Amino acid sequence: MTELQLYATFGADASRQALVVGITALVVLGSLLYWLTQYLMRQQLRTRKQEARIRNRIAANLHDELGSLLLRIQLQTETLLMQPREDEVSLERLLHTTRSACSALRDVAWGLDAEADTMNALEDRMRDMLDQLALSTSLHIRFAVEGMEDVAMLPARLRQELYLVFKEATTNAVRHAQSPVYPAVRLYRQKNSVVLEVQDDGRAMPLAAQAGMGLRNMRRRALAVGGTLDAAPRADGPGFRVRFCAPLHTPAPLKWPFRG
Repeated sequence: MTELQLYATFGADASRQALVVGITALVVLGSLLYWLTQYLMRQQLRTRKQEARIRNRIAANLHDELGSLLLRIQLQTETLLMQPREDEVSLERLLHTTRSACSALRDVAWGLDAEADTMNALEDRMRDMLDQLALSTSLHIRFAVEGMEDVAMLPARLRQELYLVFKEATTNAVRHAQSPVYPAVRLYRQKNSVVLEVQDDGRAMPLAAQAGMGLRNMRRRALAVGGTLDAAPRADGPGFRVRFCAPLHTPAPLKWPFRG
């Protein structure tokens, strides 16, 4: 084979190798682009689903917390308009309902505030509410937080549902408390769960009355965060106890994108 033929053969081989390398590179780049497109589409779909869940939760909270209160305001206002003279009792009832609606609206707004996802923020809000109840009822409400020092952050859903259960249970306990040193509220950690206990020293509620204490809503809130809610007469004396327990969820580990 002549030198010219050798150069020609070598050039052809080099061209074929370059072509193979080029095609391989295109296949790799195409595969990467396809994977990236699919990954971004999955991320976008996941984001849309998360946004939908958040919007549904906001709508449910607005309906649960404000819907019935605003309806009561409407009915009470219509009743007042139909009366020939001012009814002081009805006016006070309307004022109380309006204040409750404003409080519920503040709770919903607080539940959406990302800066409130800390344990300190939750504890501060709980103490503020207990202080307000103590001022309006002259009760000394005991409040203890135990074993939560290493819990800096709380998932937003857990924080919101926990606070609303606390609010409902504490309001009921204040209503039924007999002693000035009750009710008692305790928030503590139990392994990988957070536990809230609210108890009073009043007369234990019969089963028919318990349905009107908001227990159904509290159980639904506990279930929404993978928890449980127990409500029963106290075993250590007169009164009633509500116990909320839910896992302290930690963020799921990030998945390597190729695993889907």
